[in-house]
Amino acid sequence: MDLKIQMIAECLKNEHTVADVARCYGVARKTVYKWLARYEKEGSAGLEDRSHAPRRCPHAIDEAVAEQIIAVKRAHPSFGPKKVIDWLRSQHPDHPWPADSTAGELLK
Repeated sequence: MDLKIQMIAECLKNEHTVADVARCYGVARKTVYKWLARYEKEGSAGLEDRSHAPRRCPHAIDEAVAEQIIAVKRAHPSFGPKKVIDWLRSQHPDHPWPADSTAGELLK
């Protein structure tokens, strides 16, 4: 964090170009421009490290859908994941159901 602040300070003095500052600190010019923009928008709080974790998981099952899958499995213990999803698709054909393998992972 301290190095980022020093780098921003050097850029704001206008004594060196962004390319020179980037080369001096061993980062890409694009990174320097990104930190400058964050600093101008959010102040020093914008320079703190941010999480790289995804905000959402695209293949996650909705809680209500998971409950329906589990309810069908409990009602029909002999059904495997393929039969559970097929049964749900026949009952609610307009609903987007997950893949059989996804249901299998849930039922494990």
